[in-house]
Amino acid sequence: MRPATLALDGQELPSTILGDYRVSHVDGESVSDGQTIIVSIDEKRLTFGPKCAGFTWTYEQAGAYLSTRRPTNPHDRAPGEPPPPVCAVSVSPQERALAIALDHVERIGLTEAREITLSGGSHSAMLVLS
Repeated sequence: MRPATLALDGQELPSTILGDYRVSHVDGESVSDGQTIIVSIDEKRLTFGPKCAGFTWTYEQAGAYLSTRRPTNPHDRAPGEPPPPVCAVSVSPQERALAIALDHVERIGLTEAREITLSGGSHSAMLVLS
């Protein structure tokens, strides 16, 4: 999938959103000092660690519209893909909030500070461009 180009005041983002991004804000709250959350976007999935906690979404984009879906159903996994491992790590409140925000994504945009914003269902996440 090749996402459409996003623009702000005539300045375009790269023609792809693929890559690794640092999360700066979740639901308007800045990610606390000492914690770094990196969202990775590839051609099929949007993820952040720990992946074993279910922090993996498939996504579809059409212009400024973006929808995400967590593949929690065995039928959603690719043929031969093993079930997710049991996860025994702690998850921070900000990681939980980010997961909820990513569950509700409906739109993708660009802020004046050149951050990608994912929003929907009264939730949002801001990703810092590299």
